[in-house]
Amino acid sequence: VCFVVRRTVPRQPICAAMGKTLGLSEWSNIVNPEEMQEHQLRMIGGISVVQHGPACNYLMMGRMLHPLPIDVPQVSFGVCCDRTKKTVELSHPAVLQGVYEYPPGSPGTVTDKNAGHGIALINIAEEPIKFTLKLAPPRPDVAYTIRQHGRTGTKEIGDLTGQARQHTFALDGGEPAFVEIVPTR
Repeated sequence: VCFVVRRTVPRQPICAAMGKTLGLSEWSNIVNPEEMQEHQLRMIGGISVVQHGPACNYLMMGRMLHPLPIDVPQVSFGVCCDRTKKTVELSHPAVLQGVYEYPPGSPGTVTDKNAGHGIALINIAEEPIKFTLKLAPPRPDVAYTIRQHGRTGTKEIGDLTGQARQHTFALDGGEPAFVEIVPTR
């Protein structure tokens, strides 16, 4: 059974959070930018900018890790089954995420001291959303710098050493961001 998301939430943000390359097609369907909502166009442009920055190595060559707990509202959207043509309402977290390690280590081994973690975040809602993530260092014995990359550039959030810490993020409607936790040089 193939489900097709109709206009409300395109597949691009889901694919981007999962490390797939962005495109303006959804399998056999072509997305017409003129039919998209403003926040969706912002999202597509932002994802493209983020994927061509430091996120590229994490998303394309990194190892996917377990997602972080995130407390955000749910977004409802309709999906249509191609076979039955019935639309079903589904709920999904308003912020999609993917967590990656780069350079990738082998599962079950100690993380390399040069490895960093990257978190792809995409607000698929039309409204701005504020949320908190618990950021943990990949290794407790290494000092890390936290950076946030997005449409407006890169900003350094702070340092992370030893213990996890909470950080609050705010994303506009349709805004993607990439949070990078890298060893301090």
